[in-house]
Amino acid sequence: GHISMILLKNGRVFDGSKKPSFIGSVLVDEGKVLQVLAQNEALPEGTENLEVIDATNCWITPGFIDTHTHYDFELLVNPALSESVRHGVTTVVTGSCSISAVMAEAEDCSDIFTRVEGVPREQVLPILKDQKLWHRPKEYVAFLDDHPLGANVCSYIGHSDIRIAAMGIENSVEEDRPATAEEMTFMKEALQEAMDVGFLGMSSMQTDGDRLDGDRVRSKALPSVYASFKEYSALNKILRESKGILQTAPDVRNPLGSMLHLAWELTSFFRRQLRITSIVMMDGKASRKKPLGKLQLLFSKAVRILGGDFRWQTLPCEFHVRIQGMNFVIFEEVPSGATYLHLSENADRDKLVSDPAFKKEFIKNMTERFRPALWNRDIGDGHVYQCPDQSIIGLSFAEIAKHRNIHVAEVFVDLLVEYGNQLIWKLVIGNERDDAINDLYADRTGSNLMSFSDAGAHIQNMANYNFPLQMLARLKNMRKNGLETISDEHAIHRLSGELADWHGIDTGYIKKGARADINVINPENLHHSLDSIVEADFDGIENFTRLVNRNDGIVNSVLINGKVAVRDDQCVETLGKSMGYGSFLRAS
Repeated sequence: GHISMILLKNGRVFDGSKKPSFIGSVLVDEGKVLQVLAQNEALPEGTENLEVIDATNCWITPGFIDTHTHYDFELLVNPALSESVRHGVTTVVTGSCSISAVMAEAEDCSDIFTRVEGVPREQVLPILKDQKLWHRPKEYVAFLDDHPLGANVCSYIGHSDIRIAAMGIENSVEEDRPATAEEMTFMKEALQEAMDVGFLGMSSMQTDGDRLDGDRVRSKALPSVYASFKEYSALNKILRESKGILQTAPDVRNPLGSMLHLAWELTSFFRRQLRITSIVMMDGKASRKKPLGKLQLLFSKAVRILGGDFRWQTLPCEFHVRIQGMNFVIFEEVPSGATYLHLSENADRDKLVSDPAFKKEFIKNMTERFRPALWNRDIGDGHVYQCPDQSIIGLSFAEIAKHRNIHVAEVFVDLLVEYGNQLIWKLVIGNERDDAINDLYADRTGSNLMSFSDAGAHIQNMANYNFPLQMLARLKNMRKNGLETISDEHAIHRLSGELADWHGIDTGYIKKGARADINVINPENLHHSLDSIVEADFDGIENFTRLVNRNDGIVNSVLINGKVAVRDDQCVETLGKSMGYGSFLRAS
């Protein structure tokens, strides 16, 4: 007969809370946890027909939750979301950073997504045109309900998405063109509908570092950036009344103004509380000379006193990227870099960098004083990873500059002129210091959420699909080096139960009656090599590769909705092809 019962036998059970783990077994039936058994407890009656997964010497944990992804496009072509699932991530949140593919037309969705998130327009646009048959939140949820998802999906609706649908793309990025009364009504109704059908809330964007693709309004910032505080407040009011979440990013051009506005939106003396989460808190090299981290903590504390519920999002592992030539979003922060990225054709880019005026401007940009942003502009810190000139592989740009006795920015432009995208280099943006990331893990002020990967975005530059495993491995390594850290129970709570509770979603725990989203992990193999990044085919897109993580021997099994989704590091054949694994999780 059909086996629906699975026994995860004899492992160390972490239930998703901070409670001590224990050796035991978990019995799963019909997608739910039927029982959690202590070590010598007998199985209940009627459990003869069982699939047994031996978890001896392994950890049995809740599936991990990734609360910041850009999988909106990928789930159309690769609904398995296999790169996350194979690392034990069983629930993902899409629609981040004001970008979703719900309301706007296919080309509009493509233009707000592809350049900002570093995915190829020529692949994304035709697929959206072909598959996006919905225009309302209700229709989008109906689509997801009928789609063979691998991981569970929760979603924000993007402010830029709603704004384009309301105003048209040209008007939505017009500097002093506030939304009309009709347009505001349209946006409010769209957001209300999204809340009614189970979206988590709305994502917005106040910082102008992200630029539009396409040829209509190329290089404008995301539409959400052009909204007035009045518009934000009107939409926040709906979120507040529907118990939704606002996901945002403060304006780096006007940090004080945008943080004060956020603080005001968070106060709840006379009204319902609004949960707000913002990107991004990390130990960034760019912020070490400036007290950015301290200011972020101060903001969280002040908000708590005002009765607000606010959390920064944190990447739990080292933030490093791999860059081809100048193809990465950090160069949007540099005027000459933005000029380069504005040109969509490689031939035009080659012409630009060969111009001595560009070189002069670039060197000036890399040396002038500037406002702190994501990147400290220390290009000397980058290391050559691949290059036709074998002799410089492994060297930093600073070392090459010293050797050639010229300015490091000049070295970079020279190499760019010579090799273009064949110059591939690595850069560490932050989180490489153990003691600093340890403070973020411990989170004594309750100010961050340990979940951020940008999965589905920047697919040629970075891969953090396995961040929960990286965090657990990093803690193990820190303890080995004598650092006082949080317990494994606390860490797993931060990657599961804590995230589920804050976002109000029904997963993240192993307890009787809970959804059976469960991992079996071999802790022996959690070691520091987890940050290796390799190139692999992109399931669902022909002739296209992306960066992924591969760390075999850790994830023995993943159950989603009580069905085995991963066996020994490999996703099962039916994942993403048949129903019954992940589903659209409505916010409670």
